[in-house]
This record gives sequence, structure tokens and C-alpha cells, in this order.
Amino acid sequence: MGLRIEVLGPMVATRDGQRVGLGGPKAEAVLATLVHHLGRVVPVGMLIEALWGDTPPPSARNVVQVKVSLLRRCLGPTFKLRTVNGGYQLMDTGLTVDLDEFERMVRSAEANLQSDPAGAARAAQRAIVRWRGDPADGRENRAIRHSVARLRERLVDARVVLLDARLRLGEHRACCADAAELADEHPIREDLRGLHMLALYRSSRQIEALAAYERARSMLVEEFGVEPGPELRALHLRMLRQDPALDLGGPPPDRGGALSAVVPTVVSAQRR
Repeated sequence: MGLRIEVLGPMVATRDGQRVGLGGPKAEAVLATLVHHLGRVVPVGMLIEALWGDTPPPSARNVVQVKVSLLRRCLGPTFKLRTVNGGYQLMDTGLTVDLDEFERMVRSAEANLQSDPAGAARAAQRAIVRWRGDPADGRENRAIRHSVARLRERLVDARVVLLDARLRLGEHRACCADAAELADEHPIREDLRGLHMLALYRSSRQIEALAAYERARSMLVEEFGVEPGPELRALHLRMLRQDPALDLGGPPPDRGGALSAVVPTVVSAQRR
């Protein structure tokens, strides 16, 4: 089983299935920073920032060295941490990280959405359940904030793919509540608005689907001074026209996207 480190929630390290102590919060902060930059050289200054922000003590560099030595002792020889160019580089050899598993599963789900929606749904669900909590987990670590923000977005992407796949599989009635909740959580993501509308429309709830569009439009206009994007407007127009392509039995999509055959560019446009 080897060494495994989990950072999608409270930090956990196991060796051959047995939990390993990490030596306290500062050592955990150092490890979190190394894991979020796996394979890259992390300057000592970044580790100092992770521990103290803008107010490090005079002994900061020595403390980092102590914490690195502690991690090496705790995690054993399979913890491949190189000292390189005034910093440290954590290698992925012999190491399993939940963060990497999550990203691989999300990419797999996205890649297979069109050709194998059932498989995409399984991959997205496996990615989602990797999350045991927020990657920051209450830790004030500015060295990983950009990585954590990106991971949060990728979690939303995984939930979008799962929802999209379920719609492709005909689960539109069961998806209505989930789509509404997700769209409310992320109100400026038009891909989610479109999925919610499509779930309602395919559930013979056309008026509610149109009302969902009007609510989304009002929010965008009032809060941001912009109209919905062209894809969402096109979906709204097709619903008004009762376009047969909106039905589940319509033609297959040209490529992966959130709105099946209707508006295949919505998800990809939102993710760029």
C-alpha cells in the first residue's frame, strides 16, 4: 500500500494503511505546501510564508529545517524529499496523494462525458467522494491559497459533469433539486443555470424552466450589469420554441458539454 497523503480535508498520512503522526500543525503546514506543489521545487521562503505569513521570527529558516527533518523521520524512506536550490522538492515516487487522484478522475469524467456518460458519472462520483472537507481545513496557509481555490473550482466541475451525465442518462426528474441547489450555490456559473433549466424542461416543467432563466437574467443584470451569455440565451429561445432537439431523444452532441445536444459549448466556455 505504501505511503499515502490526503489533503482534501484534515491532513492524514498513512503507511501501509496505518496512520502516521506528522509532528504537529507546523509540520503539517510544511507538508501541505509540499504536496500542493508536488514535483516542483518549493523555496524555503514559501515554506516560511506558509508558517508565519509576513511576520516570520528570526529563527524561521531553522524551524523549517527542523520540521522538514521531522517529516522525513515520521514518513520514512518512501518519503522522497530532495533538497534543491535553496528549497525542497517532493517526488511522487512511491507516494499516493488524494489530490492527484481527484484531478485524474475529474479529467477522466470530462473526457468520457459524451461517449460514456455512465462511466463519466462514476468517475465524477469517485472524484467527489475524495473530498473529506475543504483542502484548507481552517489552516491559514497563504502558500497554497491559489491551489486550494483551483481545487474548489474543480470540485464544482466534477459536480457539473456528474449532473450533466445524469441528464444524458435520463435522470432529469431526479436531477431537478440537485441542479437547483448547485446553481444557487454558484449563481454566476451559467453552465449550471442551463443544466437546471434543462432538467426542468425535460421533466415537463417548461414554465419553471423559463422562470429559472428569468431569475438568472435578473440577477446578472442587477448585480453585474450584463445579460446572460449567448449559450444560455439560445437555450431559453429554444425552450420558447419547444425545439425537439431539447428532448432526451434528440441527436447526440457534437462534443462534450453541459447541455447535451442543445448548447454543447456552455460548460467548456465557462471553464476557460
